[in-house]
Amino acid sequence: MQQLWVNAAMPSEAAVQLFSLPDAIVKHVGLRQCALYGALAREFSKTDDPKSPVSMPRQLFRDLLSVALEAVVVDEEWYKEKYPDFYAQLVHGNFESAKDHYIRYGFFEDRIPHPIKIDPEFYTREYPDTRRLAGDVAALQEHFESYGFKEGRLPYAGWRLSAHAI
Repeated sequence: MQQLWVNAAMPSEAAVQLFSLPDAIVKHVGLRQCALYGALAREFSKTDDPKSPVSMPRQLFRDLLSVALEAVVVDEEWYKEKYPDFYAQLVHGNFESAKDHYIRYGFFEDRIPHPIKIDPEFYTREYPDTRRLAGDVAALQEHFESYGFKEGRLPYAGWRLSAHAI
């Protein structure tokens, strides 16, 4: 059996042939995504034990996450303003866009992709350590942007990073 390692340099056409994916699927999700999903499927098919850990190369994991991150809305203008270090890199041509940066680096650096307004009542109720800021919406918002987002705190009930997609 031929070993397949998926990374940015791998020709995606080879992965599609190896996994014999139907043309309709390839056309719908694209060659790169098919290659990544194929590699993930191969990893999961190694055992039927649902408690068995899955291991994969770090780059494959990042590549899989990047596919999911494509669904995240990135506010180009806001991101440039919020992260001047990124904007300097954009000006020098190191990135195509704020979304490109977010997918490749920003997510992994805990950067916020677009403005996220908190629900002050929810935030103080869910996170008792913020109650000292109750009534000061700006301070609560600042807390979320500086600490809460990085800590995985929700800005309001039911919030998801990709909730604004599509």
